[in-house]
Amino acid sequence: MANKKRKKGSNRAEQKFSSQNKKTENSVFSFAKKHPGRILLIAICVATAIILLCSAFIGKKDDIEMAETDEFSVGNSITIPETKIQTEDPRPEIPDFVDLTEISDTMVIAQVYDMIQYPDDYMGKTIKIGGLYYTEYNENTEKRKHYLIYDGCCQTMEFIWNGEHDYPKDYPEDYKYIEVSGVFGVYEESGWIHCYLSFEDAAISMR
Repeated sequence: MANKKRKKGSNRAEQKFSSQNKKTENSVFSFAKKHPGRILLIAICVATAIILLCSAFIGKKDDIEMAETDEFSVGNSITIPETKIQTEDPRPEIPDFVDLTEISDTMVIAQVYDMIQYPDDYMGKTIKIGGLYYTEYNENTEKRKHYLIYDGCCQTMEFIWNGEHDYPKDYPEDYKYIEVSGVFGVYEESGWIHCYLSFEDAAISMR
């Protein structure tokens, strides 16, 4: 009798549990039908979480394997190659006299460019250079300037002929070849730095 009562109670419990499961399943299916977007979002979140966990596990495994290699094992040292710091070579000392008439036009251009870049290194040095004479009058400053075209085209070096000299009587004709030896100097005008050669009468040679 007692066993029959137990079986009846057990059957009732199973029926009640089955009924609850069906209700749960129905409610889940009903929720899925009403909110398909939320179900998709939940599925994406779960899949993303699984992928992240797998990636973390794989990365940790790789770190462990790397730590077990001979190169990174305890007791081994890692050799770091020495890096040499390259320092700029010191500039050569400029001689007191620089003769640009004995070198090619290309080297003259390079030398004058060096003067423009490093004028302090050439201050007070005597520079000899040859080229075509050219002059122009600046109406803004009301000054006439004299130049030497040292590359045969358009690169010029200004020169100042000290003393009293009348233009055009005392000066050569335009585009006539001359050679001058003058002391290198710079001056500022209208916000620009200008290089020039200053010399006396005996330092100009006209051909």
